[in-house]
Amino acid sequence: MGVVKLSSLMAVVVTIGVMEDRVTAVENATTPAGDAGNLADVLDRSLGYVSEMTRFFLENIVQQKYLTEMQHVGGDLSSLSSAVGSFTENWQVWTVHYIGFAVCFALGLVLFAVMLLTCLIFPCCRCCGRCGAPNPSRQRGVAKGCKIGCSLVLGVVVVGLIFGTVGMFVTNEALKDQLAGDLFEKVGRALDGVQSYVERTFEEIVRVVYDQFRVTMNGVLALIGDVQGGAMKAIDDSTGVVTTLNQLDNFSSQLEALQVHLMRSESMAADLDAQAKQLGIDLSAIASNVTSALSGCYSAECNLTSVEVRGAKVAVDFGAVNVSTAIAAVNLSLAVGLRGMVNISLQQIRNIERSINATISPNIDDVLTAARRVESQLSDLADRLTSTLNGIEFDSIQKTINDFQDEDTYKMAVDITYGVFLGFSCMVSLVIFLDLLGLLMGWILPPDRHTDSAGCGCTKAVGYHLLMTGTAVTLIFYWLFSLLVAILFVSGGLVQTELCRNIVKFDKPDSAAVLSIYDDWTSGLFSSGLKIRPFQTYSDCHLDKSFYEAFAVASVFNVSEIADKSSGIKESVESFKGQTFDPPLVNLSDPDFIHVLRVLEEDLKLNFTHFYANVNESLTDPYLPSLAAKLDSLKDVNLTGYATDLRTLDRSKVVPMSSARDQLLDSLQAAESVVRLVSSGSAADVLVQSEIVINANGSRIVSHFVNDTADAIYRAVDQYLNVTTAALEGDVGKCRPLYRSVKGVFDGFCTQFLYSLNGYWYCLGWNLFFLIPNLFASVKLASAFRIGTSVNTVKHQDHQE
Repeated sequence: MGVVKLSSLMAVVVTIGVMEDRVTAVENATTPAGDAGNLADVLDRSLGYVSEMTRFFLENIVQQKYLTEMQHVGGDLSSLSSAVGSFTENWQVWTVHYIGFAVCFALGLVLFAVMLLTCLIFPCCRCCGRCGAPNPSRQRGVAKGCKIGCSLVLGVVVVGLIFGTVGMFVTNEALKDQLAGDLFEKVGRALDGVQSYVERTFEEIVRVVYDQFRVTMNGVLALIGDVQGGAMKAIDDSTGVVTTLNQLDNFSSQLEALQVHLMRSESMAADLDAQAKQLGIDLSAIASNVTSALSGCYSAECNLTSVEVRGAKVAVDFGAVNVSTAIAAVNLSLAVGLRGMVNISLQQIRNIERSINATISPNIDDVLTAARRVESQLSDLADRLTSTLNGIEFDSIQKTINDFQDEDTYKMAVDITYGVFLGFSCMVSLVIFLDLLGLLMGWILPPDRHTDSAGCGCTKAVGYHLLMTGTAVTLIFYWLFSLLVAILFVSGGLVQTELCRNIVKFDKPDSAAVLSIYDDWTSGLFSSGLKIRPFQTYSDCHLDKSFYEAFAVASVFNVSEIADKSSGIKESVESFKGQTFDPPLVNLSDPDFIHVLRVLEEDLKLNFTHFYANVNESLTDPYLPSLAAKLDSLKDVNLTGYATDLRTLDRSKVVPMSSARDQLLDSLQAAESVVRLVSSGSAADVLVQSEIVINANGSRIVSHFVNDTADAIYRAVDQYLNVTTAALEGDVGKCRPLYRSVKGVFDGFCTQFLYSLNGYWYCLGWNLFFLIPNLFASVKLASAFRIGTSVNTVKHQDHQE
């Protein structure tokens, strides 16, 4: 009895130690440095091995078939209700399809029932001494061989149990991490990613559909608003009449100013010419006197001064400025009313412009009205498109998830699940510990108790009791383990093979076909109006397709609607394009008008360059103050008096003449600026030719321009449609970011949560497999250990009988 108590106490201690070790391992796994990081890597690798074995077992042994095979045997999978009806009507076919699950589940139930009965029968049998205790006298010869064989078997079984138990601990920790927050964190990040994608996509839709249309319409409105001016420009490009008449208008408006400048220039040139002649006389007199004074001096300096003085002269010719014919031509132009003639011609051109305006104004108004109507429709269209998924309340969903995660009931359920799974793992660990310790004690302890020995007095019976305690623990929990494995196997295994396997391998043909069936079941569940096929969308987003293509937006909005709505603009432009024009006839070649222009062409040919060359120089050569300075510096002859005369002449005549000459130049430059405004002869030619062209081809010129403008509007609208269509169908809302967000949720649920859950029952089922030979080996080995003690100490009940 003492040995039994000791064994039970050791089992409890081992269980507590294992639990403490697991808690310590989890805590260390959260630390970033040293051995903790290595432990986390080991746990991750262990979880990976377990997941791969579980996946192989489920997908390659239990269920190799895909759901699509049911379609080949008459299963109606077009909708979820049809699939349910097919399952009830053709359950035999479905059973064959899921034969792997059926067999394994049935085996689990059989084990549950058998082991439950065994758990009840075996203790009764032991109490009656009828099982588990062979007759010692008949077993003495085979005890040693039995112990060796059973020990080897038990050792192999325990190694298998260790592998399975480690997997149970690892998967249980992974499950807790996922349920305690990792899975919810992934869902939260995914929701943030989806919300960001939706908001960005809607902004792109508004920019492409509406904002780009406004940019296009601004260009169209600019074209339409310039039709009137553009038509006149077309006429001017063909004839030059508008430009010419504007030049003549500018020129004629300044005729009076030109008359003033020319008359002033003529008067000032005459006065300056007379003063220049008098200046020459005075300069010659002074030069003659200086030459006489130097006649007796023969030095080189005197000779040079004499030569320079004799060469002094007036260096300008104001008589070259002759504008009398130009004045006469200007006077004639003023007399006959050139400005009035120009205004009459301009008025005729303005009449053409008014005629064009009156003809096309209604058409322009129609185009503008159509453009505003289309803009309003596209604004509504963009709002409708962006509101398609606006019903998704991301904040509300996130709050619901957070509230659920924070619920005390949920936290308690997670803790209970973790504790139960940990307890099961510890029970298997206890069995392993009892088996190993019993095996060790059974081999190393003596068969008999010697009272004179200094030892503890323990015998091989300790090993017997430890092994039988492990057997009792196994029988107590085996049936419960079987039931748990069966339930988790069916639930988790079906989800993995029928859903997660296909999601993980969505790019494989078999899995893609299954996901297409699920898309058929779920496509009608979305209230937004979109016929979304979620798994097809997931696959499309993996390929980074556009929002329009991935979400089947064509079901609620077709890009052809943009073209349909824009057709109103084209229709208005078409009527505008077909408009006929009949501009009024013009008379631009009035004989008096043309005659005046011809006279101006002949008489206004003033050579201003020649004028400037003759008057825009120094008035004297050399400069008189410089010459006076040389006379003062001459040493051989005293010429200071003549030097004074030169300075006086410069101050009294040259300086005033220079000021007057500058005024003359200003007048000439002012006159030149007016004269150069127009070439009168060319203007006359243009007017004559323009009258012919406008009267003969004016209507064709205007119509051609209007048609070109309409074609430009067509091109602008077509470009908008092409760019918008291409952007919506191929560029707007590239959904690879959405794929990454959703993939995080799928990975969290399938490859982390579900793989961990399936890994747990797989490891537990692995242990169930090894626990059966463990039962037989433990009982047999325990009996062998007992034989070694009972032969010399007790008599078996069967032997007594």
